Amino acid sequence: MKKRAGPAFRRQSKPLKACTECKDGVVTGLFHDLPCNHCHGSGLVDKETGQGLAVEDLVIQLGMRWRAERDRNARLRNQLAAGKRFLAADDRGHGPMGKRYHGD
Repeated sequence: MKKRAGPAFRRQSKPLKACTECKDGVVTGLFHDLPCNHCHGSGLVDKETGQGLAVEDLVIQLGMRWRAERDRNARLRNQLAAGKRFLAADDRGHGPMGKRYHGD
């Protein structure tokens, strides 16, 4: 770990794990479900310490993870669309050995 004075210029993603007390952010009460106090109802805690994150940090971490997954999904959609364009351009209904397949 580097020593530096002052706050970091960029927020870093923290490793998170499932809450050990509730697993999904909800604690079953006698008559209804209650949000877990340990993880603030998110179901996630800090992986190294096992403590729940502050609500402000939790919002930032979840936002960072959501943006990363959104970008990953966009890349996968683009790859899929490129593959479909490749198949559609060369697809003339011919099967192996140049034979047409009619589904019979």
